[in-house]
Amino acid sequence: MSPLKDLVGQDINTVIIGIVSALVVASLPKILDLVFSRRPRLVYWQTKPSYVDLNAQFVQTETLFIQNVGGQEAQDVRVIHNWQRDTFKAVVQPLEYSEEQTPRGQVVFRLPTIHQGEMCVITYVHSTPPSQDPLLNSIRVNDHIARPVSAPTASRYPKWAIWFYKVLAFIGAWLALYIIIRVLILVWQILF
Repeated sequence: MSPLKDLVGQDINTVIIGIVSALVVASLPKILDLVFSRRPRLVYWQTKPSYVDLNAQFVQTETLFIQNVGGQEAQDVRVIHNWQRDTFKAVVQPLEYSEEQTPRGQVVFRLPTIHQGEMCVITYVHSTPPSQDPLLNSIRVNDHIARPVSAPTASRYPKWAIWFYKVLAFIGAWLALYIIIRVLILVWQILF
């Protein structure tokens, strides 16, 4: 028996294991929700502005690609721009959209839905930029901001592969937690 006892006479190792187990069990629903939840997840990438001679006038074009790589459709996607509407023209494909203006004069494109795996392309044409700010401010869905990526996602993995990797990650996380607990118990036994 360990020389250290708690107030009720239990071995200190049992108390530590009980506390760690309670913490793991209490955090398990949140961990499972993070790993297995079905929510929209938007990513986007942008081309660099290129110059085009259009009827003896130089204009810049750039393209914005938005893709939903999450497990659920994205409702009410907002593409917020830094520039006012009269400084650029835009073509949104293949979705329907509506435009709004913020009190600061920013233009907001509202896309009603981007389904799982679907991609939206917005092509911009503008002359000299009106400010040093980039055209795009942010892309939002609910309380999440879309994440920029450096290259388009070329293919999607099948659902069985995604679930397989999630299960492997879950097992790996539990194994790592088990090893950490065992090392802590070993260190505790050596020290006390």
